[in-house]
Amino acid sequence: MNGRTRFRKVLTDATRGARRHASCGGCCVRRGRAEPLGSAHGRSPCRLRTLCHLTQVRHVRYERAIEGEPSRRRTPVAPFVLRRARRNRPRPENGEIELLLGRPARDVGGGDAAAYLNLATVLVTGAAGSIGAELCRRVARAGARRLVLVEQAEAPLVELAGDLGDAGVEVVPVLADVRSLPRALDVLERHRPDVVFHAAAYKQVPLLEEHPIEAVATNVLGTAAVVAAALRAGVQRLVFFSTDKAVEATSVLGRTKAAAEWIVASAGRENGAAYTSIRLGNVVDSAGSILPRFRRQLGCGAALTVTDPQATRYVMTVGEAAGLAIAAGALAEPEVVFLLDCGPPVQIVDLARRLARAHHVEARIEIVGLRPGERLHERLCRDDDVVDKTAFPYVLCTPVERVAPEWLDRRIAALARHAELASAADVRAALAELHEPAPVQLSASVTLAS
Repeated sequence: MNGRTRFRKVLTDATRGARRHASCGGCCVRRGRAEPLGSAHGRSPCRLRTLCHLTQVRHVRYERAIEGEPSRRRTPVAPFVLRRARRNRPRPENGEIELLLGRPARDVGGGDAAAYLNLATVLVTGAAGSIGAELCRRVARAGARRLVLVEQAEAPLVELAGDLGDAGVEVVPVLADVRSLPRALDVLERHRPDVVFHAAAYKQVPLLEEHPIEAVATNVLGTAAVVAAALRAGVQRLVFFSTDKAVEATSVLGRTKAAAEWIVASAGRENGAAYTSIRLGNVVDSAGSILPRFRRQLGCGAALTVTDPQATRYVMTVGEAAGLAIAAGALAEPEVVFLLDCGPPVQIVDLARRLARAHHVEARIEIVGLRPGERLHERLCRDDDVVDKTAFPYVLCTPVERVAPEWLDRRIAALARHAELASAADVRAALAELHEPAPVQLSASVTLAS
């Protein structure tokens, strides 16, 4: 039996969690660690080769000892380990996420906060995204009567609908692009939901700096279309997913999300509807965010790339983001935007170090510099904003910026014209103009605590 085959036998046993000795020339593999054959087995110590990789069970330390074999003849096995790891890697467990965040996960959106979803018809846009899918699962567990999944990505929509098939709720998958007002009207008037969660958005900061037309079409005009269609369909409760980048926005993403916050608040206020927004930080375990990228880099032995050693972010989990949306729907109030009390901001470089320690590896951290549109620090609200507690733990609220509806309508119409003409420069200029006048903040805070 050659060296490669012997090592694969050890890896197979380890990933199955076996506690056995494999005759590989001097290696004893136990669950979660490996020990060289030494005095305990009556054998002399020998050279060790250590590989630390993620496997389907856990991060296991492999120590390979080959007696009398020159170093140059040792068989490389990392590609085999990595292929197996990528194929079998599970989603992060809560314990790992809590270790990375440096705090316990917040339990929000359950119990009384989800009571309004019982027997309700709920529509979720962007349903097959990381946050949207988790939200759908929680809505189903809350006892909704019908769950309308609106998504423009075909394969993820089919997969999510299949996953929810045994959830005890009527699942209606809808393949639609709700950026189109006629299509949004058709979907909402056909299904007449009681609650709408609008999670569909583009969210990648550097990419949207290069594609402002698509950012406006989706995040601004798409939100305006969903809100208008919801009003026409008589929807009384709507929750919009915003971001901390909307606070004193400087990026394309931040400016489009701030404009969408104003659209939602203005529509709710003018029509007496419970339309509100939530402001999320960095959802670390969602697709395209920090944690999956770091895990990929660790898996292939690459350096962990961090933009700046001083960069900080407010971080939360997918579950916390979905729970915040449900709690905001229970409290829905157009005069405020809801936030999660997720503790102090975390330095991204610390997050990278914690992840490396959790994987038991020595990872190199590479500073790559801020990318277009990125800021060193983000905030969930402005320094002079009043932040209040609500009836639910860890859920906070702050007054939303108020703008004149006529002024907002003119600015949104200008954005729509420039986007239709496919003029990226004019779209950027219109976004900048949208934030030139200082919006008038509410004179008093709105306290929702009981």
